[in-house]
Amino acid sequence: MTQINLKKLLQKKDISTVINQLIDSLETSVIIQDNEGNILKKEFKKEFKKELTDLQEEKYPIKVRESLIGWVKGLPKVKSIAQVLTCIIQREIEKKALAIETLDKYEEINFLYDIASKISTCLKLKDITQLIIHESHKMIRSTGICVMLFNPKNQLLEVVDSLNNIHQKGEHLAMRSGEGIAGSIFQSGKPEIINDVKNDPRFLLGQSNIYSLICAPLITQNGVIGVINIGHSDPIVYTAQDLKLFNVLASQAAAAIENRQLYENQLQAEKNKNKELEERVKQRTLELQKAKEAADSANKAKGTFLANMSHEIRTPINGVIGITDLLLRTPLNSQQKEFVNTLKSSGKTLIHIISEILDISKLEAKEMKLEVLDFNLENCIKEVINILNFQARNKGINLSQKIEPDVPLLLKGDSLRLRQVLLNLIGNGIKFTEKGEVSLNISLSEKQKQISFLKDQPSYIILNFEIKDTGIGINNRDIDRLFQPFSQVDPSTTRKYGGTGLGLAICQQIVKLMDGEIGVKSELNGGTTFWFTATFENSTITYCLLSSKTEDNQINLEKLSKLQVLLVEDTLINQQVILTQLAFLKIDADCVNNGWEALQQLEKKNYDLIFMDCLMPILDGYETTKEIRQRENSAHPNVIIALTANVIKEARERCFKVGMNDYISKPVELKTLALTLNYWADQLGFNTSEVDQQENYITLDNLLVNQTQQTLFNPDSYSLIDLETLEQLTSGNKDFQDILLNTFLEDATQIFQEIQDALKKKDRTTLAQMAHKLRGISATVAIKDIPEIAKQIEMNAENNNLNNIEILKEELEEMMKQVKHFIEEITA
Repeated sequence: MTQINLKKLLQKKDISTVINQLIDSLETSVIIQDNEGNILKKEFKKEFKKELTDLQEEKYPIKVRESLIGWVKGLPKVKSIAQVLTCIIQREIEKKALAIETLDKYEEINFLYDIASKISTCLKLKDITQLIIHESHKMIRSTGICVMLFNPKNQLLEVVDSLNNIHQKGEHLAMRSGEGIAGSIFQSGKPEIINDVKNDPRFLLGQSNIYSLICAPLITQNGVIGVINIGHSDPIVYTAQDLKLFNVLASQAAAAIENRQLYENQLQAEKNKNKELEERVKQRTLELQKAKEAADSANKAKGTFLANMSHEIRTPINGVIGITDLLLRTPLNSQQKEFVNTLKSSGKTLIHIISEILDISKLEAKEMKLEVLDFNLENCIKEVINILNFQARNKGINLSQKIEPDVPLLLKGDSLRLRQVLLNLIGNGIKFTEKGEVSLNISLSEKQKQISFLKDQPSYIILNFEIKDTGIGINNRDIDRLFQPFSQVDPSTTRKYGGTGLGLAICQQIVKLMDGEIGVKSELNGGTTFWFTATFENSTITYCLLSSKTEDNQINLEKLSKLQVLLVEDTLINQQVILTQLAFLKIDADCVNNGWEALQQLEKKNYDLIFMDCLMPILDGYETTKEIRQRENSAHPNVIIALTANVIKEARERCFKVGMNDYISKPVELKTLALTLNYWADQLGFNTSEVDQQENYITLDNLLVNQTQQTLFNPDSYSLIDLETLEQLTSGNKDFQDILLNTFLEDATQIFQEIQDALKKKDRTTLAQMAHKLRGISATVAIKDIPEIAKQIEMNAENNNLNNIEILKEELEEMMKQVKHFIEEITA
């Protein structure tokens, strides 16, 4: 109930008006006193003197709801009239008091509803306590408020939040149940008003800055959880109404704290549940990971086994094939020659099968990676056609190819794997065609045509390859089995034509690696069309090797002869080949063995063009180039062309990064060398004399080997050396061929010894360097197989796979023996 303040009520205009009307109508006076006798109001009729001689001294009580709030006196002596006047005054006061009480009640309800609405959105303890403190301070007179919660861990009431902390500097910020006023209220669970804190027997020193205090318990369904104190430093009197309101606030706070605790419990339960699920998922993931690792390990072991076994098997087979080639060079009768040829053919077939098994194992283990190199599509297709042309001619089949005019020829991708797919598909077409033709058509895919329409220079090119034959065809019901490993469409065709059933499965996997698709259309006895798409990058080559052109396919040797050229190369065999090629082009070049000698030579003589080997002892090509660029005259810089067996993108970028202008891959082809020199002679501004004689020119076609010249031996007689390439390198000069092969043998023997020593010492750096050098010189003189083995040794050394190198070293040793025996025999 609202506490009625009589003094404030009498100040209300409407009550004063009623009293004045009573005085005027009854010619009386009114004196109103409070409970303590203090006069609160005096009203006299105007004609009356301000004296009380004729006024009644008797007092009449003023009550509101049976509560005495004051007295009326000075009324007429007629008692009945005095009582009526008192009733009227009392009624007006009571009516006004009830109106104020109703209004206060309404405001109180709104206040509590507002707090309930706000507090229901609070989930953090700090938000709850701050809201209660703020609202309590706003509604109840106070200078300090403190919220304390019971901590079950230490069994203490602890201050969790406060406003102008009613405790002194940290004293009694925690207390036991029953200790002090707060502890007592917590223990009893009943709110109290203490209007004289210092005289309360429960008073503690820590509360000495508070005079008046209300303390209310925080009660939930589970019991008392804390207390909330509100106090004033002045000696004010807190009323029962204040206590009631504050207790309601405490109830709201307790409910909110309980809800927060329930929320936290639920949240914790969810966290525990999630944690349990996470643990289960983690455990399951771990199990799956272990299973995957076990599967990967098994797969890797299988791949390693197949790789090792393939090397192990290939070594004796290569020996068998080598011996058969040697046998074919000896006098044999027709029957013996037939036996040896059969043996050689069977050995080659076995090598092919082993290669296919190795490829399929790599693909299944996802260890096959595609290279991204610049290549000429037209050259790639010509190589494929040249390889298969002899087989097609022997069967009387026409083999043709067509590249649509809008197909770009300069691309970036893995030309080796593209060639592998084409060799398989075109080879199958020839194999299963008895008469007619096999054709290859290359065009832009439909998707690429749409992209090209929207974009002038797309960064990727999607090509469509179509291989069509007029062979035996395939039954539609068997087409689905074509691309399954080890699957044969018809056992009868397998017996007749042979094959492992791996080729198409390998093609399918390679095409997928090229972001393409593969398919087939066929009709029994009506021919077959295989098609596949492959994605390549659009080449951005700016160097001369693929972009330079010569007028009328001719090169002016007089122009080239004016070039001052320096060759920086540490390998003797490469020096001999390149210097001979330069001499053929009328260039008398100087040669040094390493970068340090090159820098000394450049101090003596100026050069227009420098051919720079990248990997050399003492000072390599990269560091030498950087040093040259720092020393040279920027107005007349040298043209530096890299010589490297590494044609991968990273190697090219490194060449250009250090300041090289161009690069040529090893082994150096005479035609490529001529094109490069011709391009840079034009860039450097070299002109020919006014007398333009025909003998100064040579066509690119004439740079190839003259097939009428004497060759080393019959090209069909042995497979260890690419005779056509060797003939081109030496222009058919037998003496030069002998020198190159003997020089190779001498260098390769020394390098192989260094590889063996480095392997014993587990010196990976030397292993990689020596393997790289062996790879280069063997490729230069057109030795087969050894460059690939050397490349594998180099890669394994870089990846620290020394166990694989042991196997490769044995294979290399066997190949070296065969090559040595053969070279010694033919150059004797």
